[in-house]
Amino acid sequence: MRYLIDTNIFVYLSTDVECLSRDVAAIIQEPETLLYISAESVRELIVAYRNKGLCSKRWKSAEAMIVAIEKEL
Repeated sequence: MRYLIDTNIFVYLSTDVECLSRDVAAIIQEPETLLYISAESVRELIVAYRNKGLCSKRWKSAEAMIVAIEKEL
C-alpha cells in the first residue's frame, strides 16, 4: 500500500518513532508499505530546519536532510 505522509509523521519517523500511534507504527512497519512525502512537506522541513534547527542533531545541513529523504522514502 502507498501512503502520503504528513510532515509531522516524517519528523517522528526521523527523530522519535515512539511518539507515533500504534496504528501508524503498524502501517509503517508492514513490508509492502511505500511512503511518500510531498514537495510542500519538504519545503516545510527546510524552513523548520533553517529557522528552528529541526532535526539539526541528525543532519548537518538542509541539503543533507533532503538527500536522506530521497534515500529513505
